[in-house]
Amino acid sequence: MAETNLVVDKVSPWSAMRITAATGFIGFLVWLAAVGLLYLLLSGMGLLAPISEMIGGEDSISAGLVLGLAAAVGALWWVLSIGFMALGAVIYNACGGLVGGLKISLADDSQAA
Repeated sequence: MAETNLVVDKVSPWSAMRITAATGFIGFLVWLAAVGLLYLLLSGMGLLAPISEMIGGEDSISAGLVLGLAAAVGALWWVLSIGFMALGAVIYNACGGLVGGLKISLADDSQAA
């Protein structure tokens, strides 16, 4: 089995941003679906009505309010994660230049038949 040693010397911040944006968008959609499903579940069980009355109204906790707040939190998380990932790539590049980067060993596991 042949083994190859590689070093990840630099990570492109633009590449890190694109990957984070794509995966973050999928996470955002999953987040909204989970919040919507939880809202439907709690509403169907009748648990939101007493909380809504306690807060100050008959229907103060509506689906629009819950999904709107969830969308705002999810969008903020998405934007911050993109920025932090790009910053992480820049920091990795600076540290990789000092200590040599991340060493990876790759092995060929294909077997001749």
